[in-house]
Amino acid sequence: MKIVAYCRVSTNMQADNGHSLKSQESAIRQWAKASGHEVLAVHVEQEGVSGRAMKGRPALRAALSDAIANKAVFVVHSLSRATRSLSDALEIMRMLGKGGADFLSLSEAVDTTSAMGKAFMHIVAVLSELERNLIGERTAATMKYLRKNGKRISRHIPYGSALAADGETLVWVTKEQNAIRLMQKMRDGGSSLKDIAETLTRKHYLAKQGGRNWTPAVILRILRRAKVESVTASGPRK
Repeated sequence: MKIVAYCRVSTNMQADNGHSLKSQESAIRQWAKASGHEVLAVHVEQEGVSGRAMKGRPALRAALSDAIANKAVFVVHSLSRATRSLSDALEIMRMLGKGGADFLSLSEAVDTTSAMGKAFMHIVAVLSELERNLIGERTAATMKYLRKNGKRISRHIPYGSALAADGETLVWVTKEQNAIRLMQKMRDGGSSLKDIAETLTRKHYLAKQGGRNWTPAVILRILRRAKVESVTASGPRK
């Protein structure tokens, strides 16, 4: 089996002989020799490079490219040396698999060259996707609850509302609500966003920051939010 090794050490690990760059490379070479595998290349990241993201790691990119070009096995001493992010780990597996290469971590015994290893990574990918979907559902439910109860959902206060004294509850701003109703009436009547913008300016309605520079994009965003609130919420307090 042909292998391409990758070694990395973070700043707080540089003095740790158990995880130093030399010890990682030595462990991989010893394993390869004992297993009868050929080491094609060893790519070493510059000391102190974080494993939190794939970006800014030229040695990692080179190692992945090398492994794919040779249909080899990408080998690391431990999974954390490749990445500390589950999403990045799955992306590395995907890239290698698509390119006809495999992944192997000596410490965790994660080995996609085996049927069990491939099955394990599929399970991890499914669980990761499930977690993302659950987070999305929880976020959507929270947003719906806040809208229904007239609470702010971001640091930006929507047009038509202002913050009450508690700093969380939204209350209506009468003139801005009148402007929204005018936007809706004109849009329902077939007016273009540009026409609505010109009308608002002519009638001296001010945008949220007090300006009169209404744009079609701003109006469209306000109309979309008003439509969502009419369906999911009772709206801010009057």
